[in-house]
Amino acid sequence: KQKLFFSELGYPSQPGGATQPWHYLQSDQVDLNVQKEAFQAFREVWHTVPQLLGVNIWNLWGLGGPHDAWYTVRGKPAAAEVQKLFQQLNVISTDQSTPSITKVNK
Repeated sequence: KQKLFFSELGYPSQPGGATQPWHYLQSDQVDLNVQKEAFQAFREVWHTVPQLLGVNIWNLWGLGGPHDAWYTVRGKPAAAEVQKLFQQLNVISTDQSTPSITKVNK
């Protein structure tokens, strides 16, 4: 079977961020749950798929935090979901404050 690699996975933390993740200017409001729940849904669907070769998280740079509507997961609840994803995919992160950005199955 073919392996799958998601080269860009990211959601802005704003209303509509899960349904239209490319449209980062759709709102100036912050909704941290939208981003968290989108990463949670991805994790719940994909973490057991053996064809999943890897995932790159879009836009890990930036200040982040609870007032940031941008894509970064830094300082946001979504960071825990990304960390859980990589733990379930058996990725070892050397920096616990920032999840690894790539996973490769054996």
